Amino acid sequence: TVEDCWCAIHGIVYNLVPYFEYHPGGAAILRGSLGKDASETVMQYHRWVNIYGIIGALQLGHLPRQDEGEEQGAGENTECEVGGDVDD
Repeated sequence: TVEDCWCAIHGIVYNLVPYFEYHPGGAAILRGSLGKDASETVMQYHRWVNIYGIIGALQLGHLPRQDEGEEQGAGENTECEVGGDVDD
C-alpha cells in the first residue's frame, strides 16, 4: 500500500514512504525495490552513501539471520523481525 512500502537493505527493513519525496531519482525508481532485498541495487548506485544516516529513522526491523552456508535469494520475500537495535 502507499502507507506501507518497505524494502530490506543489508538485512535491515525500512518503510520508504516518508523518503519518496526526497529521493533524487524520484519515487518511481524506488518502486522496483519494494518488498525485496534492495542491497545490491543500493550498492550499485549508492555505494558511497550512508544509507542509515539518510533513512535510519525509517527502520522497521531486521530480516532473520541466515545460518552460515545458507543463502537467501535476492528478492525473496521473508518475514521481518520488528524492533531491535541496529547493532544486535
